[in-house]
Amino acid sequence: MYKRFQSRDGFSPMSDAMANRALANLAFEYVARGVGSEELAYFVKSHYFKANNLTDRKTALNFVCRDPRLSLQVREEVLEDFYERWNSEALVLDLWFSVQAQSPLTSIEELKKLESHPMFDRKNPNRVRSVFSSFGMGNHFRFHATDGSGYEYLANAVSSLDESNPQLAARLAGPLTRWGRYDTNRQRLMIGALKNMASSEGISKDLYEILSKSLDTLP
Repeated sequence: MYKRFQSRDGFSPMSDAMANRALANLAFEYVARGVGSEELAYFVKSHYFKANNLTDRKTALNFVCRDPRLSLQVREEVLEDFYERWNSEALVLDLWFSVQAQSPLTSIEELKKLESHPMFDRKNPNRVRSVFSSFGMGNHFRFHATDGSGYEYLANAVSSLDESNPQLAARLAGPLTRWGRYDTNRQRLMIGALKNMASSEGISKDLYEILSKSLDTLP
């Protein structure tokens, strides 16, 4: 039995079970935001460990990695369990990396630890994107830190990948090229990161083209 939900592009099917699950997870997130700090860990862990599907566990995982009221112990417990359940599934493992890279609770040092994880493979484009692209595109708090540490982190990652995969490196540099959208201090730091990459010895044609186009728009 399928229901059809209209979109701007037409109609797309969604089963009753999928619709109910989506609604339940939305309700979970709203309720979790209003739960007191003392009860929150129990509430979120119950949702995660009692779940019988990946979607519900992914919703809880996302919440655990983003709410500062939950302790590091709770976050690590859920992350470890998720990893143990699905570390043999490449796409789900990409999600595990991505959720952490997008989390505002994940520090630059913790991101570096993710890079040293045995399952992080720089030769795997999807795995690389799950960390670096997720960080640059989704972790606005850490990426746009006023000390420039987020820009420096992504710039170093891009430069380190440029020799082995210049096309991927050029795409990952994208968030840094949008400096015109931000305040003067962040513009200065982003432009500085771009200039450092552009002056790197042995920079690829692909990466240099992306960087030079952005720098050519400087007033």
